[in-house]
Amino acid sequence: MRISLSEVRAFEDFIQRVEDDKVSAKYRFPDGDVNHWKYYADHPHFLMLIGFDEYVAFRNKRHFRDLWFADEVGGGSQTIYRKPSGQWLLLSGLPENKTYNSTFRLDNKETLRRWDLQSTWNDIPSPALEIPLSDVFKKMYAVADKFLDEEKTIWSPRLWTPSEQERQTIILQTSTKRLLTALKSEKMELADLSWRQLEEIVAEVLRAQGLEIHVVRESTQGGRDIIARGELIPGQEPLAIAVEVKHKKVVGRPEVQTAIYQNKQFPAIMFVTSGRFTAGVLREKRLADNQLRLFLKDGDALGDLIRDYSLAR
Repeated sequence: MRISLSEVRAFEDFIQRVEDDKVSAKYRFPDGDVNHWKYYADHPHFLMLIGFDEYVAFRNKRHFRDLWFADEVGGGSQTIYRKPSGQWLLLSGLPENKTYNSTFRLDNKETLRRWDLQSTWNDIPSPALEIPLSDVFKKMYAVADKFLDEEKTIWSPRLWTPSEQERQTIILQTSTKRLLTALKSEKMELADLSWRQLEEIVAEVLRAQGLEIHVVRESTQGGRDIIARGELIPGQEPLAIAVEVKHKKVVGRPEVQTAIYQNKQFPAIMFVTSGRFTAGVLREKRLADNQLRLFLKDGDALGDLIRDYSLAR
């Protein structure tokens, strides 16, 4: 992960524009008030520097329906951050200028409960974590234009921002609508698709299942055609998932083993084919190390996802 010096200066400029009430329309509510929350949802890497290891913009509530904060927030642009200890914190207070109230407030379940019970503004409880804005800037300037190789490499928080996910959704829906209509009506088969069309179909049906999606359009990325994030096992925390798509009649064990090795830094791997897997692949799936990490989708399973897909999305 890298933060440029220009980003740091743009952040300082945003804080100043908030103070002067000169924020652009992009970061305002329909009624004209400043929507600070959307800005931080689009720039999560600023706070990630302070020691968090996961971030989520609370847009897809189904990802977190079983976790404590599911009933505490209403959606929109609110964000949550996870500490390395595993505790999730809700970003509930933001700095509005460089001096007064210049801290980020993060709450857990107990501090939110106390907040709800407070009777006057003089009785506001302490947050679970409070981060001075000055500390964030100090860290940002210390690492500006340096590659942070000590940070996790399996996530890039900017991929999962609301703005980027909206862009991915528009691209995928535009490119796959005609194809999915034809596949659902059986006027077309998977074998009729190009390899790129198959990748986009897989990405769109996974997105429709509630996963956040990044289609890898750059050069070969170690077998990853798609990076997804979300729940594969209901009720669990979201996972980063490497997705490899093969457009061929038969996929053998060596190809799956290669994908497992190339994506060893990912918590989960999904291998999708328009054809079928050999018996060797199924034996690979049954290995103890792969049972909860390797997910297979052959042509029949992919066909089920397509039939379940709603064209009205």
